[in-house]
Amino acid sequence: MPDGVDEYPLTCDTGTMAHQAAPHAPVPVPCALGVWTLLLSGLSFTSALFRGEIVLYLVAFMLAIPLFWSFCAGTVLAFVHRRRGRALRACIVPEKTIAGGSAVLSSVKQQHPPLELPAILVRYRLNLITRDGRRLERIFDRNFWTEGAAEFSVPLRGAYYGAADELLIRDIFGFFTFSYKVNCGSGARLCAAPALSGEKPLATQVSGGNEHRSERGITRTDDFIEQRPYLPGDDPRRINWKLYGHAGDLFVREEDREPPPHGRLTLLLCTEADGELFGKDRAAAVDFLCEAALALATHYAKAGIEICIGACGVELCTGDGKAAVEALALPYAVTAGAAALPSVRDEKEVTILTLPRYYTGEKREITALDMFVRDKEHAQKLHILVVYRDERHFESAEATALLYNGHGGIYAHAVQW
Repeated sequence: MPDGVDEYPLTCDTGTMAHQAAPHAPVPVPCALGVWTLLLSGLSFTSALFRGEIVLYLVAFMLAIPLFWSFCAGTVLAFVHRRRGRALRACIVPEKTIAGGSAVLSSVKQQHPPLELPAILVRYRLNLITRDGRRLERIFDRNFWTEGAAEFSVPLRGAYYGAADELLIRDIFGFFTFSYKVNCGSGARLCAAPALSGEKPLATQVSGGNEHRSERGITRTDDFIEQRPYLPGDDPRRINWKLYGHAGDLFVREEDREPPPHGRLTLLLCTEADGELFGKDRAAAVDFLCEAALALATHYAKAGIEICIGACGVELCTGDGKAAVEALALPYAVTAGAAALPSVRDEKEVTILTLPRYYTGEKREITALDMFVRDKEHAQKLHILVVYRDERHFESAEATALLYNGHGGIYAHAVQW
């Protein structure tokens, strides 16, 4: 556990966008345990009045004393720290990291730790949440105030937002809590890009409507001339047609070591995750889709291909391999029709990665991919790759690909990764 971080449970799940935050009131507000303890104390005191038993009086006072101390001491500390709570500012550095890595919450260094009273704690709570409801919460202890920074882990991919952190004042019994909001702005505070998995890269070549896998290693012919797989943008005159007749895959001669001219890969991610197939794991399914996109983008970026990436609700981002990795922190799970794919009307060829969908005989929902395909101004050629990992999704992936394949300029395939 890094210094300055309390051993409170880390919340990082796929709940709803609304999460329970501490109340913002001029006095401490009772928690559930405080309410039950107050009721039990009152019931014990009332019973003692009617029955006259000293034991009941003792129980009532033993419960009332910590309640009274927690309320009074919390109110005093809330008044003492009101100026600190209003002036406090904190930021996360670096703003861009990799899932499974770490970041640092940095603040203006305090000369003295905050005043605390017996059984009353002063803490700082970091509140982050993604657009698909994945939360990241961490509570920092008093060392954060003196050191001005504290490290925390970022286990899952995503763009994390959080308009307000909290300065917490609470008792160790869990009776009362008080908080000041710490304004943090409305933009993304932390972007965690997917980590490149150790599995074999998804080097999927889409050429002339044919999808196939090819090894990244160099292949030699009988003439000992180096060959490599054909990439979009390569000069067709350099294709080794003799080798194609034997291997069935397209290779180009490697006499020229320069990168392919004007190479560009436009990659779109349809992040609509079907609840019938993925249930509560919708965000995890989008993580998998982003990992597959990262493997594909990395493969092309190493060959000098310019990468352009977009997703549902996320505009196109163009750049090198590093920019592509950073852009893959932004996609988030959406429901059908909730967000559209970005416009690519200026692109001649586009590759779309999507998740399988569950189809029945009933009328199906119109998805963002449906709307994109129906748009008459989309790219001239679309390669749709339905990516799946679990064998249970094979039939759904094949059905999804079959739905789009065969239309004018559209080539769809189910790909297991």
